[in-house]
Amino acid sequence: MKCEHPDSKVINSRTFAGRRYRRRECRYCLHRWSTIEYEVELKSGHHGGHMKALRERVGLTARQQEAIGELIQAFLEPEDE
Repeated sequence: MKCEHPDSKVINSRTFAGRRYRRRECRYCLHRWSTIEYEVELKSGHHGGHMKALRERVGLTARQQEAIGELIQAFLEPEDE
């Protein structure tokens, strides 16, 4: 059972078909799991095409895609001081 400790290390990493696969291990309980990372190029106001491709590859729902788009937009906007 995973302990939910936030500290982990990558024990293996490989790239295949445009995806990066990483094998991770918890530094506390030694639980292991895998992650898959997709590369998405982000440009201000131009992430729609990339999001469509990601949606098709991963199978995102329209609401999930919208939420990710809002999150990306928040990172691209200048920070209020």
